[in-house]
Amino acid sequence: EADHLEIQVKIIDDALVNAYAMPDGRIYITTAMLGMMDNEAQLAIVLGHELTHILERHQLLARRSAASNAAFFGSINLIVPFSSIGHLAAVTGFSQQFESQADERGFEAFLRREYSPGQAVLLFQRIEKYIVKEGIRTPQFFSSHPRIRNRVTHFESLISALPAGRPRGTLMNRDRFLDATREVRLAAIRSWIRKGMFTTALERVEIYASRYPNDARGYWLKGEIFRKRITTPEEPQRRIKDRADFGKALTMYDDALALDPGLPEAWRGKGQVLLKVGDSDGAAAALQRYATLNPGAPDLDFYTEWTDAR
Repeated sequence: EADHLEIQVKIIDDALVNAYAMPDGRIYITTAMLGMMDNEAQLAIVLGHELTHILERHQLLARRSAASNAAFFGSINLIVPFSSIGHLAAVTGFSQQFESQADERGFEAFLRREYSPGQAVLLFQRIEKYIVKEGIRTPQFFSSHPRIRNRVTHFESLISALPAGRPRGTLMNRDRFLDATREVRLAAIRSWIRKGMFTTALERVEIYASRYPNDARGYWLKGEIFRKRITTPEEPQRRIKDRADFGKALTMYDDALALDPGLPEAWRGKGQVLLKVGDSDGAAAALQRYATLNPGAPDLDFYTEWTDAR
């Protein structure tokens, strides 16, 4: 029975905001989804939604629907294999009926735990802005702009429909959540940087650095954002902005190294920027320091050859 399954929550390192459930009790949530969150209440609304899919056996019902559709559309070759229905739900989401039910029942459980109801709206509003800012077009469950807009509206209507006399919870557990997910949120920022989602990465790393001002990694990641978002087009105004970003990157790397002189990635980033601005001596010194601190790095040969050839 679904309600006797062992529920397991697994984290996937991915730059796209997503979460989905499997019928065997597994709930998958991406680092990007966790990186979007500020407190436990926001996590609870997502997990409550996914848990409802499991307990209500939505995937089994989706399979039955797929089998029925296969009988009707089989000659057109539109139906994915039966074993792929779990993946299909993860990519496209369930039907509107199932999604609404998961929102409503998950939200009711959320309220019983006395979480702050407005946090559900805030989370999905943030995800909606992320989709627009980053120009995401992938048809992931949380990456469809019309669907996410419906989610915001639906939660707003659920909150509006609460009886006037019903107490509204205030629980968020912000500090506990942020400390427990500290490394995961750093992983999310790194994944956004790798994907070129610099706007989101910078917004979230600013929040991280303000909470952990003595963690050199926050400043290093800001340096990475300023360095990697630099392009080299012909427009003079863009080149001026590039120079400003080089300066910001160097400042962030220096701030990181002031806190932790043994952070190899900050030395590498600093060396790369100095190389770009023509400071060969400074670049060589920084990259040699990187090599000393990180002798097993996969990119070490490239930097060692360059410094030795000078």
